[in-house]
Amino acid sequence: MDIYRHLTNIEINTLENQGCNASNWNNIYVSNNFDTQWIWDVTLSGNVRIGIMNSTHSMAGGVSFHSGIYNATIHNCIIGDNVLIKNISQYISNYKIGDNTQIINSHLIYTDKESYFGNGIEVSVLNETGGREVKIFNKLSSHLATILALYRYKPLLISNLNRLISNYCEDIKSDFGSIGDNVTIKNTNKIIGTNIGDYSQLDGCTKLINGTINSTKDAPTLVGDGVIAHDFIISSGSKVENNVLLKKCFIGQSCNISNNFTAHDSLFFSNTECENGESCAVFAGPHTITMHKSTLLIAGMFSFMNAGSGTNQSNHLYKLGAIHQGITERGCKASSDSYIMWPANIGAFSLIIGRHYSHPDTSDFPFSYVIEEGKMSYISPGANYRTSGTMRDSLKWEKRDSRKDKIKLDNINYSLTNPWIIGKIIKALAILKSLYKTTKLSDKHFIYKNAFLNNRTILRGIKIYQIAIDKYFGDIIIKHLKKEGFLDEDSTIKYNSQLLEIDNQFNSSFEWFDLSGFIIPKNKLFSINNKIEKGELNNIDEINQLFLNIFDDFESYEWNWCRKAISYWYGDYDTENKFGDFSYWTNNYKENITTTSIDKETLILILGKWKNASEELNTMIFKDATKEYSPLNHTGFGINGTPDDKLNDFIFVHGKFEENTFVAEIKKTNKNIKDTYNKIINKLDKYGTSRK
Repeated sequence: MDIYRHLTNIEINTLENQGCNASNWNNIYVSNNFDTQWIWDVTLSGNVRIGIMNSTHSMAGGVSFHSGIYNATIHNCIIGDNVLIKNISQYISNYKIGDNTQIINSHLIYTDKESYFGNGIEVSVLNETGGREVKIFNKLSSHLATILALYRYKPLLISNLNRLISNYCEDIKSDFGSIGDNVTIKNTNKIIGTNIGDYSQLDGCTKLINGTINSTKDAPTLVGDGVIAHDFIISSGSKVENNVLLKKCFIGQSCNISNNFTAHDSLFFSNTECENGESCAVFAGPHTITMHKSTLLIAGMFSFMNAGSGTNQSNHLYKLGAIHQGITERGCKASSDSYIMWPANIGAFSLIIGRHYSHPDTSDFPFSYVIEEGKMSYISPGANYRTSGTMRDSLKWEKRDSRKDKIKLDNINYSLTNPWIIGKIIKALAILKSLYKTTKLSDKHFIYKNAFLNNRTILRGIKIYQIAIDKYFGDIIIKHLKKEGFLDEDSTIKYNSQLLEIDNQFNSSFEWFDLSGFIIPKNKLFSINNKIEKGELNNIDEINQLFLNIFDDFESYEWNWCRKAISYWYGDYDTENKFGDFSYWTNNYKENITTTSIDKETLILILGKWKNASEELNTMIFKDATKEYSPLNHTGFGINGTPDDKLNDFIFVHGKFEENTFVAEIKKTNKNIKDTYNKIINKLDKYGTSRK
């Protein structure tokens, strides 16, 4: 309401007869359609504005209450239209309360001084003793937090970023708290200096101090029973409930934090799920999952990660304090009772098994098994690429993106393979080939960055990585041909070089980075960083928009990178028999090269490698999936029955192998591979090529 009036003497008398009182009735303003019958047993003080009250609030079980204020003390508040405030045992002070909101059976809600509502709080991630602090604020993204935490070797960049964040915090500073429209607050104990967004649902919270709960109609936020939170921000669509304890934490969009989970100095980004366990100084990127009581995540950086029961790390070597940190790159899985003594760096999509004390750095070898053998860390490069579990994970992550907010804070690329991971695989392949040449077949093992390999796993890794490269480049070419309409059923387009040409508008460097879910070319990231260092960007929104522009154009940047890489990899630059050589590629790669055309014969060669690689990969995945249905896994089935009963019981619970949805998808994929390959080859034969 924008129009308020003073109460009439008759209205004041009526209210006093209904148990109401005010320190000064002249400071109480009401809407033109104010009706005294909806205010009972209320104490008013300071400046209070009250909107219209002509609606009904429905409760669970069929009970309803008319909007109004009943049994409450209100001080210095602006109360919107059709609000229900009922049974406030102490008071509500210094709050603006939006329309259609209900606050029932609560103890104390107030703001008593200028507050940033959790914005600007420094969270000591990774290094528990400090040095990598991230200032949290309402618009924090996983990629911006990555820069703030990891780029400390660029002090001007960090200083300017922190200045822009501080400017944002100053803009929202207020001595008045906000409770939005259509909010439900029930059975809460204390809410102090906390902003609460539209459509939030708070039920049974114990204590919320100095924070913000962001929420929208499309993505309402729930904060439930027993939650205690200090110095925090919770983003839209998230659920925090069942005795969670948070201190100095940022909760990203559509996270689920529940069931006695405790955390301090930690960041949790989109779609993260944490239950039962504990985190300290953790950077949990998108889709970090930890569900078990016995799990402690500490001083680590994770994303797309699944932590098994008993997963643990150490950041304190009993010398100079808790100063150590570690990184597991995207997609890692930690088996039950896995342990890592930081510092360590585990490569992307790796499976961590056992306990690791030697500070391994396996970041050069994505898709690996990192296994404890006799207190040593062994690497099996590429072994996790061929598993059914990895493939299932890659399919489920995007399906589990539950963000409904129209504005998404985190830019997340979900593809299993992309320029960042393929660049790592190309480097890994070069390293493995070099290691194999310099070792003897009789060598049992040798050390690479504090981890052990042997020739058997090296040869297997070389084969798997070659499969991954051939499959990826073929996938991208086919995707691009589809985009150009070459594979349309009624298309008569002849193959020509323009179909696979480079668009220099989207040039990218050879090297790409993963900014906690956001895959970005190095040159584009450094360009934004340079703008920030030079003071060319005026606010956080401008930075976020630049990142969003790159994210929206990801497929174009990816295509150009692949198109150039394909020329290096398959022979345009093979004048000295150097194609496929990592050092030659990286030393000669240019952002603005114009590659020679891919002729028909070269295209057929690439597609043949793609077909073979795809089919071989699916065969390996299919073989891995059969292990789940082996007789060994029938143990415990068919109790008190015959061997046939054991098998039938297993089938009743899990179904037949050939009927499994994942298995069916593999078979379908194999058929699509053959159909697509034959379709392109037939079309090349039928329509030939043109010179355009």
